[in-house]
Order: sequence, then C-alpha cells, then structure tokens
Amino acid sequence: MPKNIIATLAAGLLSAALLLAVIIGQPGALIFAYLAPLPIYCLGLALGYRLAAVAVLGGGLAIAALTTPLAGIGFLAVIGVPAVILLQRALLARPGATAAGGVEWYPAGHLTAWWAGIAAVWIIAAVIITAGDGIETVIREFLFNFIETALQTLQTAPIQLSPAEVVDVIAPSFLAMIAISGALMHAINCMLAQGLLVRFGQNLRPSPALSEVVLPRLLAPLLAATIIVAWLLDGTIGYLAQNLVVIAALPYIVGGLSVVHSAAAQTSSRIAWLIGFYLLFSMALNYLSVVLILVGLADQWFDLKERLARLRGQRSRTPRTTAGDKENRDNDVANDDDQNR
Repeated sequence: MPKNIIATLAAGLLSAALLLAVIIGQPGALIFAYLAPLPIYCLGLALGYRLAAVAVLGGGLAIAALTTPLAGIGFLAVIGVPAVILLQRALLARPGATAAGGVEWYPAGHLTAWWAGIAAVWIIAAVIITAGDGIETVIREFLFNFIETALQTLQTAPIQLSPAEVVDVIAPSFLAMIAISGALMHAINCMLAQGLLVRFGQNLRPSPALSEVVLPRLLAPLLAATIIVAWLLDGTIGYLAQNLVVIAALPYIVGGLSVVHSAAAQTSSRIAWLIGFYLLFSMALNYLSVVLILVGLADQWFDLKERLARLRGQRSRTPRTTAGDKENRDNDVANDDDQNR
C-alpha cells in the first residue's frame, strides 16, 4: 500500500510538472506538455483508474496552488478527467464471459467511440463558453491577428498570402483540429504507457489489436445527424455541427485502419505493407482520410474484415498442383501398374 501511495503522488506531481513547464514558458516545453498524460496512464493501466483519479486531483491542486485556479481546472479538463474516463472504460472486464471462460475486456471499438466523444465534449464546451460573442467570430479574429503577425515575419517569401484567405481555410474546422490534437495526445500517451507496462509485465489488461476493432453501430446515425445539421443550419449551431462532423468521422478512420491492418495480416509481408501504407498516408493525409472513413463505414455494415478472413481461408484450403506433386502422382501410378502386373 505505501508503494501505491508513493506511485500515485509521483504520477500526479510529474504530470503537473510537465504541464507547468509550458505555463512558466520553458524552451521546448510543448513536448513536455504533450507527455503530461503519460504518468497518469502508466499509473492507471498498472494499478487501476481509482488511483489515477487521485493522482489527477493531486496534480490539479498542485497546479492551482502554484499558478491560478483556472490553470488547475484546465489541467483537469484537458488531461486529467479524460484520462480517468478512458482508463475506467479500458479496465472494464467480465470474468468468465468468453467461450473458454476467460476475461472479456471492454471492446476497443467502444473505447474508440468514448475517445472521440471526449473530443466532441471539448468542442461543445468551447462553444458554450464563448456563446455570448460567437465562437466563429472569436476564432476568426484570433486567427487573423496570429496569421498577420506570422506573415509579417515571412515577408521575404516569394508568395504573399492574404491573412483573410488563410483564415477562410482554417477557421471552419479550427475547433476540430484542436480537439483532434488533444485526442491524439491521449491516444499516443495511452499506447506508450501500455507498451512500457507490457514490456515490464505490469499491465492489467492485454493490448487490443487494431485489426480487431469493431465500431458500435450508433456512430453512423450520429455522423449522419451532424452532417445534416451542418448542411441545413448557419450561425453558431451550424459551426458547431460543422466541427462535430470531423469528430464523428474520426472513429471511422480508426475503423479503416483496422481493415488495413487486417488485410496486411493476410499477406506474407505484413510489416512491409504497413510501412508502405503509412508512408503514403503521411503524404496524402486528406485524401486517404476520406478513403479510410468510407472503408470504416463499409466494414461496420458489411464486415469487410470477416470477408477478408474467409477469403484467406478459402485460398489456404485450395489445393495447389506443383511440379513435384505431379511427379509424385506419376510415380504412384507407375508403382500401381507394376503391382497390377
């Protein structure tokens, strides 16, 4: 028990210290802030989400005491509470629920839905907080001032861009981009923590395979609803829906990647195929994201991974005739003829 208490205090204070590096303006501190959830995930995935919740509370109080209460609330809202929610879901299990009597862990597809749901809550909260001024107006003013200052420092560039043109490109999905950045922060730190714990044999649950992700069917109607609202309405509600469309589509990118990993597993050079795909994905992110969303939707309704597995099984059961097989059969026939004689 004393070891657990020490680990809890250490995780909360370390997480707070990583975020404080940004608040006090240390060079390169953004990297530290991005790793702030890592101690929380390491603690929770090894010792349970309850101790992680205590560590989060301690970290929030430490930041509030050393800086401002608002900074402590920000730590809880962006780092602490989302991590505890995801840990609580990830560690849900039903003993004896499988056919072999083993433990059935909370499905990775449902965990993906919660992960995207947290990003959606961030967006909704931002809209509510700025409801009086209009969230899109606030964002456009902020982006215009920021981009105008940035372009002035690049005035020797061969192409001069208008700040208003850049704002028109970025502003419509700015909240979604920020929320996705935060969601990726949690996903990366959770995977890092699980990898470290598996390496040292301290993980509570086994690592789920990306190729086995199955998304809940409820996500499709939610995606359709956000698309319809974004298309029909303007103003704050329309802008909110426009950003929520991106978040609602996010789980389907994961679903599409699940199909890619499942297809790669059917080949003899899985690693090479995956490396090639992710290199292509990094170079054509926008286009392949749309493709992955469509593939994820198709997998949800037509079970593409199961079809790939059946196709692989049929191929493996199909007899193949080789030169050696033919020679063996000819020898068998010749031997039978000699015996008949």
